[in-house]
Order: sequence, then structure tokens, then C-alpha cells
Amino acid sequence: MEDKDVDRRVAMLLKRYSEPAILLNRPYPPQPAPSGRSYFGGLPTLPDGFEWPRTTGGVPLHFLCQVDCADITWQNPLPNRGVLFFFGRDDAQQIWGEGALEDDCRVLYAAESRVLGKAMEPPADLPPIGWSYPRSSFCDISLESDSPQRLHVNWPAQPLRMATFPDTSGLPPAIADTQQSYYRLICKTTIDEIIPYLNPSLITRSLLEREPADRPAWDRYDEVLPLARAQAFEEATGQKTFEDRLLVGMYDGARRMFDDKSFPQFWILIHFFARAVLRRHRGTSVFEDPALTPEQLTARASADDLLDEEARSWFDRSCIVPLSTVTSDDERREFRAWAAGIQRYPSETSPSYDTLKWLQLAALWAIRLWAGDPHLAAKLPSSTYECVAAEFHLSRVQRSHERDWYTFEFSQMLGHAPAAQDAKPADDPLVCLLNIATDRGLGWSFGDGAACSFWITQTDLAARDFSRVRGTIEGY
Repeated sequence: MEDKDVDRRVAMLLKRYSEPAILLNRPYPPQPAPSGRSYFGGLPTLPDGFEWPRTTGGVPLHFLCQVDCADITWQNPLPNRGVLFFFGRDDAQQIWGEGALEDDCRVLYAAESRVLGKAMEPPADLPPIGWSYPRSSFCDISLESDSPQRLHVNWPAQPLRMATFPDTSGLPPAIADTQQSYYRLICKTTIDEIIPYLNPSLITRSLLEREPADRPAWDRYDEVLPLARAQAFEEATGQKTFEDRLLVGMYDGARRMFDDKSFPQFWILIHFFARAVLRRHRGTSVFEDPALTPEQLTARASADDLLDEEARSWFDRSCIVPLSTVTSDDERREFRAWAAGIQRYPSETSPSYDTLKWLQLAALWAIRLWAGDPHLAAKLPSSTYECVAAEFHLSRVQRSHERDWYTFEFSQMLGHAPAAQDAKPADDPLVCLLNIATDRGLGWSFGDGAACSFWITQTDLAARDFSRVRGTIEGY
């Protein structure tokens, strides 16, 4: 098959199987949708008479998100009004599909948004995220005195129209049969890497002939798909795909934030900086630096003890005032002098890399904590948002001389959701009611970096019956 024929066929496939979806955009900086009732994490605004869902064993499920259908202003299969609430079992294993449907997830539907109540407090027996093995982004800055995190980070969601395309494994068998695709991968690895190394004469035509006949179209679609998804995201949001250059300029944003003499503007930044210092790895072991003498190890341990005392003092001070309290000029000068003077290793510049790393964590968690409150979120200066902007991009690309590697962390309703394993066939009538992606900005993960999905039949969706929604969690 000639290249032009391959490209023509791939373009035809993208056009034919494209389906409209609802992107649940997580805006950065955080900005609420028109109603303010669509968001991730936090607490649900369940109406009176609604109960927090539990498994058949009586264990409360974790609240994941809610969507006000009135925020979706274009025609779609969802209700045109009311609010959908999504709950799921976020335990250590995250294995769904082995028991009753309600043991994995639940979807509640309030047909009238005007009857919504205030944020419902979680049940007292709601397990920690991760259950017996607490798992959350808060672990990075949690202290021994903290209770395990039970609620996900609250962040506004903005429903936007977006085109979606099926994974290669979801295309018709003539293009991408799962078994053929898997065999081709193993076959190619064997031919290209293993066999030539052992004995090039062992390459046989029989191996090559068993590859899919339509291999060129399969390969080309697989190459084009990430770019098509990135372009669809850009058209929906108006945001360019972030070019992730890994460690290049990693602390530039933190340095600029610290260069702003008005930093720290609020006690919340001091609070999380102190937490980050107290949670650090002390690194005084001779196994990490065998060149250190016993006297040097003792001196470093003493310096770390002093740093602990200073950080604990700042942390305690931050706990006796509201975190939204504006810092005074004297407090800012005192804190900046302390942070700038932290140098755990010889010949470090000021501010040190440790200080810059802790500044990033302070900015990250100040943003996460206030994202769900538009008034608080608006208080943080632009330098704080710019400091950790790289953590919050939903579409990113790493470029290499061989190819561009795309990563997507956006969540969506309807359409073709990206799959970590075998994708749902493109013509499958089952509807993806919601696909929640692993999101480093929100600090949550499903599987080992994949997604959590809610599925519903077309008949149940048309009847507005969400009692039989099935949930799945996939991993790579």
C-alpha cells in the first residue's frame, strides 16, 4: 500500500469514527463553570433525601465528581438539566468488576438542580483514600499527627465540546485486530532486537507473513491518533499542548516566585513550606555519601535537627491563624531570611535547590487547597500559579528525534475514551458515561496511571436510569 493511500485511509477512519464528547476541563488557574455546580472532588451537594452511597457491605464510597447538566449547552444524550453525582470505591487494589455493581461505583441523579443542598459532610466511617494502605498526593506533605486523607482535591470542571477518536485496538478487525496487533508487536521485537543479536539467519518469511495484511494503515493510524487528540483538545480549550522538557528549567518558576519581594503573601504558603521541610528526607546516612567523616555526619545531623526546630516553629505559628491571613511585612522578611539561609550542602547558592523544591510544594498545595473556592483561588498571585503550571497541563508532549510522545490527563463524558488495555470497539453501543483520567494536578491515580470509567447502556441513559451503571478501572 502506497503512502498516499495509507494517509487517505487513516483520514477516512478518523472522520468516520469520530464522536463528539464532553471534555470535563480542569481550568488552570481554577475558574468555575457558569453554575458553579460542576467539579471534581470535595463534597457533593446532594439534595435532601439522598444518602451517601455505600457498598453492599455498608462501606461508604468515595466522592469523585459531580456534573450539572445545565452547564452543557449543546445537544447531547445526557439530561438537559439536573446534576449527576459519581462515587467510586477508591481502595488499595482498585479492582472493579468482581462483585455487585454497587460495590464498585454508584451514580446518583438529581433531576432538579434547584433542590440541591449544601455540601454534604462525609460519613464518619468513610475510609481513607487507599483504605488500609492510604494513598493520596497529600502523603508528600503529611505529618504523623495528620489523619489520612479521605476526600479528593476539589477543583472546578468546565464542560466543553470536543471531538474524540477510538484507540487503534477499537477499530474494525481488518484494521486492528487485538490478537494480530499483539502478535505483531512480539514478532517485531523478536525480529528487530533478539534474533539478529543471536543469529540473523534465523529470520524466516513465515514470521513476517503472519503480520496483519493492513499493517501500514494500522501503524500510521497509531502514529496520527495522539496528534489528532491533542488538536481536538486544543480546539476545545484554546490551550496549546504543553511541551514537556523534563528537567529543563525545573525550578525557574519557584525562583521567580521567591524573587517577588511580596512573597509569601499568605500564611498558607508558609504552612505548606514548613510541612515540606518537616517531610524531607534527612539524608545523613554514610551510605548516601561515603566520603563523609563521622564528624561531618554528626554536624549534618545537628544542622538537620536545627532545621526541624525552625520548621516546626513556623508550622506551629501557621496553625494558630487562618491560612488565608495576609502576612505582615515583618513576617515576610523573617520568613524569607530563614528560607534563603537554608543550605544543607556546601557551596549551594541561595535559595538552595531544597528551598526551591519546597517552594514548589508550597505553591502546589496552596493552589490545590483553595481551588474549590473561587474567592480564595483569586487571592493567590500569578507568580504562585506560574511556579507549578507544568504540573497542571492536561495535554503534554515530549519530543525526541524518533517521535513525539503525548500524554493526556483529561476526563470526559461520552465519545471514545482512551483505553490502557483493549479499547471498546468503535461501534459498541455501550456508552461511556464518564472517564476520569489519572491527573497529576489533582493528585489522584487510577490503576497505575490509567483511568476509571463509568459505562451505561443506551436504553438506560435514554430512560435516565443510572442504577445499573458499570464501573471499570484499567492499568497499563
